[in-house]
Amino acid sequence: GRISFDLPETLDGTQCSVTLDLSYSVLPYPCNSPAVQGMVDDLRSVTSSYFEVVQLAPLSSVDMSLIYGVSFTARAGLEGDLEQFREMQKLVRELWRYLASQDVALVLRSVENYCDYQKNPVSSLFLLIAQVTPDGNIAGNGLLCRYV
Repeated sequence: GRISFDLPETLDGTQCSVTLDLSYSVLPYPCNSPAVQGMVDDLRSVTSSYFEVVQLAPLSSVDMSLIYGVSFTARAGLEGDLEQFREMQKLVRELWRYLASQDVALVLRSVENYCDYQKNPVSSLFLLIAQVTPDGNIAGNGLLCRYV
């Protein structure tokens, strides 16, 4: 699946959009179980939602017990031609570098049924966290985690 969101505008008026491809890196259930079908449905629901940036949150202030469900692995999204994809890879690499170096997560809000937002909004919070290797290097991808 794929999500996208706009980063906040910079002081010089620059604004850009980030596109991330989502996948599961862990499948904690047997492939033929109803739980896996629930994970597939969840991925469909998430990728059909509208995402917006809420704030940066220091990881030290995040209550990790409020993260639930199976996290998604997030990578730079392939969109458009190869040149656009390379630009997205650079942008996402800088996003991971910033999140890791500042020890922060990006708090995102997803809104399902965005077209019907005024009548029936269904929103959820997510944390976007840079994935770091055990030796402290940036892994090149991140985690998108549901947050209460």
